[in-house]
Amino acid sequence: MKLIKSKYFLFLIPLFMLLNCKALISKQNLPIELERQWMLTSITGFTKEKLMKNKAQLDLTQYSGRKANLGCGDFLVEVLQVNADKIKFKTKENSSKKCIDSDVLEYVFRNELGTVNRYKIEGHFLKLYQNDKIVMEFVAADWD
Repeated sequence: MKLIKSKYFLFLIPLFMLLNCKALISKQNLPIELERQWMLTSITGFTKEKLMKNKAQLDLTQYSGRKANLGCGDFLVEVLQVNADKIKFKTKENSSKKCIDSDVLEYVFRNELGTVNRYKIEGHFLKLYQNDKIVMEFVAADWD
């Protein structure tokens, strides 16, 4: 009986390690120019002042999970696909915080991010597109 448990244990450890490695690889597969903290400067329905006041950002540098923050709390952002100039995002729920004043911004951001299928980087600026329509614009946080 003890020998059977040992065999299962020896099988589960490499399997667990393999799954963990796969998760790390999938979080590191962004082109280096995308792996930055991006400050949101433009999205339909909100002024640049509102976005700056909320410190709205998309952080693609996190190995423990890429994230966004629109003024209240972080939520995870998963990059499903990136290839040449194509990109696809998925956001994950954050049940830890609810903020009334940033709920609308977060709702719009999540919906718009879900429609993004293309990106373009010009210097320190990131533009996210739905086909040929600019959906969001960002500036690199480390740019003066």
